[in-house]
Amino acid sequence: MKKLDDAKIIEKYDTKNYCHKIIHMPQNIFWGYEKCKVILSENFEVKKYERVVIFSNENDIFAAKLIEEAYNKIAKISVFTPENRVYLDRNDLVILLDYSLIDEYSRKIYNLFAKVNCDFAVISKEELEINSNGMQIVLNKMDEDLTLPYTFTALIKVLETYKIIPSQAEEIKSVIASLIARAGALAEHVDTDSNFGKISAENFENKIPFFVAENRDLENLAIIWQKLFTKRVKTLAFNGLNKNILSEEILPVILEKFDNLLPVFIKRFSEKAENRKYTDELLDIISKSEKNYLEFYVEGDSIITEYFSLIYLAEITSSYVAILNEKDPSK
Repeated sequence: MKKLDDAKIIEKYDTKNYCHKIIHMPQNIFWGYEKCKVILSENFEVKKYERVVIFSNENDIFAAKLIEEAYNKIAKISVFTPENRVYLDRNDLVILLDYSLIDEYSRKIYNLFAKVNCDFAVISKEELEINSNGMQIVLNKMDEDLTLPYTFTALIKVLETYKIIPSQAEEIKSVIASLIARAGALAEHVDTDSNFGKISAENFENKIPFFVAENRDLENLAIIWQKLFTKRVKTLAFNGLNKNILSEEILPVILEKFDNLLPVFIKRFSEKAENRKYTDELLDIISKSEKNYLEFYVEGDSIITEYFSLIYLAEITSSYVAILNEKDPSK
C-alpha cells in the first residue's frame, strides 16, 4: 500500500482534515456566492467610480489578484497591501479585504476611509460600524488558510453591488462545474494509481520546486504554488516568469546549486508561439542538465476557471506532499 492510500497516515498528519476540506472548494464557492452576509449602510447608493482600489492582507491577496486579472478590461482595478502608500480620491471605490481584520495597518486603512470620505466596502469575519456610504460582507469563522473561495466570491459580490461588473452567476456556475469535474481525481479516498493529486505529490517528494509561468497572466499561479509549498510543505521553493528567468539567467545558476531542483511549468494548451519560445529555451537548458521537470496546464474558457483549475490542484497537492514528508499541512 502506498503511503497516501493509508487512511491512518493521512489522519495522523492531517490534523485539521485539510484534504477533505479542500475537496469541498466548489461547494464553498457556491455557498460563498449565494449565502454571504451583506450589510449596506443606511443611505447606500451606487455612483460612478474612476477606479477600484483593493487593500488586501497578504493572506488574502490572491483573491484580490485574481479579481484584478479577470476584470481589468471592465474596470480599473488596483491591488495593494495596507503597507503601500496610496493616494485615495473621493471618486475611488475602496475595498478592504482582510478576513481577520486584526492587523494595525488594516485598521489604519479603515480609519482612512472616513477621512477621505470615499465609498468603501469591508470584507472580514468581523462586523464594523459604517458611518458613510458603504457596505460590508461578513464571512463565517473558518480556517484562515482556506478562505480563498469565500474572499473571492465576496469580492465578486462587492463589485456586482456597486455595478462595477455585471452579474457573475453564470461564471460562478462554470467555475463550480469545472472543479466538481476534477474532484474525483483528487479526493483522499481515491487510491494513488487513479488520483492525479497524489501522483503529482509523489513527483514533488524530496524536491525543491521552481514554478515557472509560461505567460505573464499566469504568473500569479506560479506565486500561489510557491507560497503553498513554502507554507504547507515547509520547503524551499521558487517562482518566476519564463522570459524573466531567461533574461536574468536564473535557472542555470539554481540548477547548478541544487541537485534536487524540480522545474514545474504552468502552461496553456493554446499558448501563443512567442511565449512557447521562451519555455522551449528553458526546456533545452533543463535537458542539458539532465533534470526532470513537470508541466501543469490550466483548463477553462475564462481566466477565473483557468486559475481555479490549478489553484484546486495546488491546494490538494501541497497538502499531500506535506503528509508524505510527515508534516501537518495546517501548521
